[in-house]
Amino acid sequence: MTDRKRRPAPGGYSTPGWVKGLGIAAAVVVVLLIIALAGGLGGNHGPGRHMTQAQTAQ
Repeated sequence: MTDRKRRPAPGGYSTPGWVKGLGIAAAVVVVLLIIALAGGLGGNHGPGRHMTQAQTAQ
């Protein structure tokens, strides 16, 4: 194979591939968390969630 040199971006610098990949993965995780929270995944939250029925009836 021939040894090809990288050409710099027109501005002089380019973002490395691993940085782009990490950014995309982080964006996907954030979107999934927003969808899960908006969809009600996780159930009812609050102090009553950790108490028995007898304790919450008081």
